[in-house]
Amino acid sequence: MTYTKKQLWDDALENNLAVELDTHTEEARLLFGCKLVKCRYTDAIDFYNTARGGDWYIPLTQEELDVFRSNGLKQGVYWLMMSNVTIRLKGVQDNIREQVNGANNQRRIQMLKKYRERLIKLFNKTSNKFKQRGYVTDEIDLGSIIQD
Repeated sequence: MTYTKKQLWDDALENNLAVELDTHTEEARLLFGCKLVKCRYTDAIDFYNTARGGDWYIPLTQEELDVFRSNGLKQGVYWLMMSNVTIRLKGVQDNIREQVNGANNQRRIQMLKKYRERLIKLFNKTSNKFKQRGYVTDEIDLGSIIQD
């Protein structure tokens, strides 16, 4: 089934875990790192990834939006959150590799290893929580997001 932005927005409105962030110009819902925004004047619906972009959230890429459209809100949010953790984990592993092969700063390496361990725990905890709540029935390929 293919979901429209409107159907995804309606699912977010019905989801009791979504945080309401309404203003006078827009309605917004935040759910596990994904912000859905609907303009009150134009009814335009936009999706943002809150884990990337620094001070300003960046819109979902077409690939990320396609995951939502083909799998629905719950699995899309799961995929987005897990891909964000996976991207951070890959960055930490790259930093560890650079430290070992370059500067060899042992304090920095230990700090990075602890951070990597926390990310792995977060990944496993989040994955189990989503599965328990029934958000995920099938594994979604996270590997397509990370390209070497």
